[in-house]
Amino acid sequence: MLKTNKIEIPEKFLLGQEWIYIKIYSGQITLDKFLCTELLEMVYEISHNKLIDKFFFIRYKDPEYHIRLRFHLTAQQHLNKVMDKINRIISSKVTDKVFWKVAIEPYEREMDRYGRYSINLVEQIFHNDSVNCLEVIKNQNFNIRWLFSIEICDFFFNNFNFNIEQKILFCRKTIVSFQEDYQLDKSTKIALDIKYRKYESDITKALTSPESLLIENYAKNIKEPCFKLNGLIDFYDKGSRASILASIIHMHFNRLLISDQRIKEFIIYYFMEKAYSSISARKKIHERQTI
Repeated sequence: MLKTNKIEIPEKFLLGQEWIYIKIYSGQITLDKFLCTELLEMVYEISHNKLIDKFFFIRYKDPEYHIRLRFHLTAQQHLNKVMDKINRIISSKVTDKVFWKVAIEPYEREMDRYGRYSINLVEQIFHNDSVNCLEVIKNQNFNIRWLFSIEICDFFFNNFNFNIEQKILFCRKTIVSFQEDYQLDKSTKIALDIKYRKYESDITKALTSPESLLIENYAKNIKEPCFKLNGLIDFYDKGSRASILASIIHMHFNRLLISDQRIKEFIIYYFMEKAYSSISARKKIHERQTI
């Protein structure tokens, strides 16, 4: 956690106090389609009209499946306009019981998780990640999502200045943390290794090839807040870098993967650790041969 206590930065917002926070309950496929069609179009519209400057979403179960939407108003007087836009795209779905529950709640920032000084930049990263994930969901099939997530993880590692050994260590620590919930027994490891070998070339390509067009589009508006966030972490608490990065990547998985995000996140880290280790080993062999 970043050590911050000098500047008063708001932590909780009631409706209209900068943020709108809405929960929408429905089926997974229904909400996935809604996110990348009506909602995304509305986000582009109200962003273009400067009614909001940030939006992000997450998927959740409590225990019913739902999405959580946050909109940051550019001015408090835009509240009614934005709420009217939101009502237009959800009212008929509520009437038809496509959405069986909609709730408006106060937005409470996770200061302990992301740090007081860094929260604005984290929210900016969440905005860009949300919009880009919805573009991928809209335009790509399900099989592309997990490979895109591997590229995104590597993008974040690079933008947080991780070398190959730091990437391996990060993946290994994350895998260990997941094993509290998912035991990596012998049969599971064999199954994962078989699956890894099936996709090894695709995974290695995702981690070693020049940035794909998807990543280029993703990076356009997200490199700058990453750079600034790195600077804040360096200034206040370098020890928080890995935990903040892990949370940012975790939220990315949550947005892009429609269901069972946690187990899929575990599998992706398992695949990435194996790929990074192979890349590192080949690099060391090459270096020895060229001495």
